[in-house]
Amino acid sequence: MEPLEQMLTAWEMEGLDFITAHNAPGGIIIDTEREEPFGAPVIGGYVPGRVFLPYSLARVVRIRKASSIPVVGVGGIYGYSDALQYLLCGCPLVGVGSALYFKGPEVLDQICDGLLNWMERKGYRSLNAFLGKAFGLIEDSDGLKRREAHGYSVPPECPYIPVAIKDKCTHCGACEEACIYGAITIGGEERFPSFNEGKCWSCGFCSGICPSGAKELRDRNDYNKTIWDNRGTAWPFKHGGIERIA
Repeated sequence: MEPLEQMLTAWEMEGLDFITAHNAPGGIIIDTEREEPFGAPVIGGYVPGRVFLPYSLARVVRIRKASSIPVVGVGGIYGYSDALQYLLCGCPLVGVGSALYFKGPEVLDQICDGLLNWMERKGYRSLNAFLGKAFGLIEDSDGLKRREAHGYSVPPECPYIPVAIKDKCTHCGACEEACIYGAITIGGEERFPSFNEGKCWSCGFCSGICPSGAKELRDRNDYNKTIWDNRGTAWPFKHGGIERIA
């Protein structure tokens, strides 16, 4: 059992009412011009701002997987969608910190208005209608790896290939620049991307960073089957549609 989970067990036994998760992460930044630590000269550092969000959200998931103690989500909340991620992971309350300094108290109204507009668009009438809805879909990484059929494939055997959607592509070249495998080339008068399937690792990076959502991952053996379109969970990991190892 990890140290965090061990502490949770002890806290729960002592009757802890709630947990605020979480504070400064175990990271540090070096100022390369001054050749010294940036901010506090310790692992933990100073306020990291919005980049804190994925780390804090992961900590919230770990806590909720190991304990029934209510968790207040904090870290990197600069807009309603940031707060919404914590709510969808089951935090009944969220806290806003550094955004107040950078954006002023009006950011709280902006977050609330954004949440209300989102709820109206989705047809939700209360927080409880969607609280924790995404949490149940998050799995243990080791367990998920054991059920991924293509976890150890390498080119040219990787199962998925990227496809560019012509009417969405803005010809910005972000996909070519991002591909560390050299599998994408922007060329021709239209500057439309072409893909070398023999070099592709099916990592999905080009789809994830495409600013216009013009890249899709598709099945190499079934070109009409979309694996991921930069929205939600990729098809192989969907509940009820996971590719299992025989």
